Amino acid sequence: MSEEQQENKKAYYSTTNPDKEKGLENLSTALDATKHVSGGFYSDIEDGISVRPPFTRKNYTKFRPGEAIPSDPVDIMTSCREAYESVGIIRSVIDLMTEIAIEGLEIVCEDEDVEKFYTNWAKKVSLTERAERFANHYLVEGNVAVRRKIGSIETSEVRKMKKATSRKDRKQTQPGKIPLEYVFYDPQSITLLGGDLAIFSGIKKWGLKITNDQLKDLTKAYKDNPSFKKDLPEEIVEILERKSNKRMSSGRSGEIILPIPEDKLYVSHYKKRDSETWAKSFIFSILHDVTYNEKLRLAKISALDSWYNSVRIWKLGDHKEEILPDVGSISKLAGILEHHSGGNLDIIWDSMLEYSQFFPPIEKLENFTENYESMLLGLGIHKSLIGGTETVSGTANAFTGLRNMMKRIDAVRRSITSWIEEEVDIINNNLGFKNTPSIRFSINNLFDQTAYFRLLVDLNDRNIISNRTIIEKIGEMHSIEESRLDNERESRDSGDMMPKYSPFIQSEVPESNFQKELKLKNNNTTIKTSDGPDKDNEPKKRKGRPPGSKDTVTRNRRYKSKAYDIVLGDRIQDTIDPIIDQHYLVYNSLKNKRELSSAQRKELDKIKLQVLSCSENADIESYEDIEKILNNADLHASGSFLGRFEENIRNSGSDLNQDDIKSIKSLTFAEMREHTQ
Repeated sequence: MSEEQQENKKAYYSTTNPDKEKGLENLSTALDATKHVSGGFYSDIEDGISVRPPFTRKNYTKFRPGEAIPSDPVDIMTSCREAYESVGIIRSVIDLMTEIAIEGLEIVCEDEDVEKFYTNWAKKVSLTERAERFANHYLVEGNVAVRRKIGSIETSEVRKMKKATSRKDRKQTQPGKIPLEYVFYDPQSITLLGGDLAIFSGIKKWGLKITNDQLKDLTKAYKDNPSFKKDLPEEIVEILERKSNKRMSSGRSGEIILPIPEDKLYVSHYKKRDSETWAKSFIFSILHDVTYNEKLRLAKISALDSWYNSVRIWKLGDHKEEILPDVGSISKLAGILEHHSGGNLDIIWDSMLEYSQFFPPIEKLENFTENYESMLLGLGIHKSLIGGTETVSGTANAFTGLRNMMKRIDAVRRSITSWIEEEVDIINNNLGFKNTPSIRFSINNLFDQTAYFRLLVDLNDRNIISNRTIIEKIGEMHSIEESRLDNERESRDSGDMMPKYSPFIQSEVPESNFQKELKLKNNNTTIKTSDGPDKDNEPKKRKGRPPGSKDTVTRNRRYKSKAYDIVLGDRIQDTIDPIIDQHYLVYNSLKNKRELSSAQRKELDKIKLQVLSCSENADIESYEDIEKILNNADLHASGSFLGRFEENIRNSGSDLNQDDIKSIKSLTFAEMREHTQ
């Protein structure tokens, strides 16, 4: 070191201890000779000003290609499929959306024969299962490519699938040929002929990519079994027979692209931009979270594996007292530890032995958690749907998140409908069906079912929808329910079943009702004259009790109908039962009805029957009203009521529950009132 450098040298540390001054001087010399490494890269903006560039995803993935998000459409579809197959939460949500999307799928038509044909055709081609595959590809890859296989169908087969059909209106282009099988291509295995230049063309032509190895395997299988070609697409058969080599075009290295006939392939995309060849699935937006969760999971697994890889330190001697270990003590301790085979270890030693053990700090990983919430939001599931919040605003957010998922399901259904409608058009054109069927799905029950079914009944009352629609909406078969109703009607007509009474249905209408209706019509007939309105129609001064006042005499009640009296009997029972039960329990010092004996139950039922037989209406508010009814009771009428009730019980059978007995009481009440009119 020159004298000038010695003078410019600055000391890093100083000390008052002359014994350590030489050591600090050597440390300063070593620090001067050390070349410092800069901690980052800077770019000069102006003279004397430098700025550190941002750390982007590209900088991160440059040294971690395995964690890079793909940009090629084929690689994107592959990554989305791998995420679906390996991440449980993605698979669960996609499968749920798929099942909801195809729920209740059916083809309906005004013509029952045509509808029956399409029902059988759907079974033949496994339409529900194919629609499920369609929805799965549509949601996972964001693209669907389905190949239809056309087959011939005879007239006799068509007549089996429906009642009758006529061939006179059938087109002569492809008579009797309809789609009979559907095969889904992996979207990664087909390509758009012409590439990006063909995106804006009116008719897109697609090609099937086959590698040379696959072509060799197909050729070998074809030579071994020539009948193998009947199950292969026609473009592959042409290649195998070496008749159309000129139609082959080259794709990537080692690939052959076979053009697919336009009328054999249906391609659909999920929210694709016009400038793109392939659409992106919404799974693509959460691939960052999938990578993060996988990396965090690997870190935790690695930490768990290294949990037992601890570091143990054995300290010998006493350094504070300047007592250092020698070779003998170190060799002895090493021999003891070396020959230890497991279990407890007993060591006899002095105070100059210290042991400590260090484990990896895996508890710090608790600060890192899997980002499942962001994944669910990307899939359309709001956090409030999985217990995120219970506030009113959280409920509104849950409804919004639910609508987001349902709108995606609606998009799937629209795509499935477009696909099936195209297939239906092919069948209609080739078989000559005049009526075009429609595609229908079941309405999702993610709403208030009570209000929905009430709406259905109101629409049926206004003749807007049919009875069959209501039966199908509740999940029953119309034909089966219609047959059951016919059987019940025959049983009532023969007397094997009790008549059905309700405010809406009367199985038996009394003859007196028709006589009264005819009498009222005759009395209301008036004769008009040219002199003006009839005098009977002139307003007259009202006679009788003033409005709002109570009757002072008992009036004769006008009989309405047996159904009305049955409903009135139910209301009277609902009114008097709790009042009589409470008073009877207090009178017998009982806590509840479970403590009643068999005799007490019979006595209580007899009291209720007697009160019911003497009641005129349901205007009963207290036990005092019941006492007045019992004091004015007609014992002969009560006895007749009880006898008629017991007769109805015997006719109804022995297996009766409380609701059946209550209905029989109301029926007896209605029959006795009809008899007294």
